[in-house]
Amino acid sequence: MKQLRKATIESIEQTRSLLDALVRHEAGLEIYRGAGIGKHVRHIVDHFLVFRDGLASGCIDYNQRNRESEMERNIFIACNALDDLKNWIALTDQLDEDRPITIISEVSCEKIVNVKINSFVMRELHYVAYHSIHHLAYCTLLAQQHDITLDPSIGIAPGTATYLRAVNQ
Repeated sequence: MKQLRKATIESIEQTRSLLDALVRHEAGLEIYRGAGIGKHVRHIVDHFLVFRDGLASGCIDYNQRNRESEMERNIFIACNALDDLKNWIALTDQLDEDRPITIISEVSCEKIVNVKINSFVMRELHYVAYHSIHHLAYCTLLAQQHDITLDPSIGIAPGTATYLRAVNQ
């Protein structure tokens, strides 16, 4: 669990690094709101918040996200939320890797169909950490369209990073 906790913190730090680059860029705040980066960041944070809240109840309901929240428009709210999540991941004692947890998720676009899935805390922490990398890859592409230079590791999955290191040797 120690390595997964560290990897989760790294994914949060990547998201924060993206936001820091936008803040430094002259038009970064507008790009955050206008290019869709804010929606991706809100989506990332929502998954972490639902995970955190679900640990207390024993049930993570991924349908309970805050779509269209102020975080999509206000980069500083997103920064604060990421900082809080990073601190929580680093310090919480709720990450018992073998602890079972129930997941609720909607699975149909045609009508409301929710499923309950048995999972484990470690599996869900892995999901939210690596789910964020997927969205960071989109954010990186959006930032590049606006000539914003980011750390090249942002949005790169660990397996891809291993592949790239092997290819570049």
